[in-house]
Parts: sequence; C-alpha cells; structure tokens
Amino acid sequence: MSCSESFSAKCDAVLKQYTKDHLVCPRCGADRYSMGFKSNMSQVLDDDGVFRNRDSVRCSCGWSGIVHGLVPHLEPLEKD
Repeated sequence: MSCSESFSAKCDAVLKQYTKDHLVCPRCGADRYSMGFKSNMSQVLDDDGVFRNRDSVRCSCGWSGIVHGLVPHLEPLEKD
C-alpha cells in the first residue's frame, strides 16, 4: 500500500467515525433534517486540531446548528 493509499484509508476511517458520532438531532433524535452545504472548506480542522463540519442543519423540531452539533444515534433503553 502506498503512502497516499494509506492516508486515504485513514481519512475514510476518520470520516466514517465522524458521521457515526454526528448523526441525529440532539433535541429529538431525528435522523432526517435539512442541510445547507457551504463548501468543502466548511470541513476543516479548528485551532485545537478538531475536525468540525460547519455545514448548517435544521431539524423539523426547531433545532438548528451545524453538523458538528449532531449527536450519535443512541439505542433506546430496554424496558424491564
């Protein structure tokens, strides 16, 4: 595997995990919402070295923010 293939595989893995970690609305848990795409430049490392997707998101429950504000899908707790 070449250096560029290795880097590409690492980037793909990081983006796949990022998507899992920023998937649903933090208010209602919905995974369907409208998004406004800024550009590829909206997906950058912040000064602290953290990747943040800054594309806008608006959920039907009224919550709005950026993709980075979405949360992981949480499985409902099983009822006893």
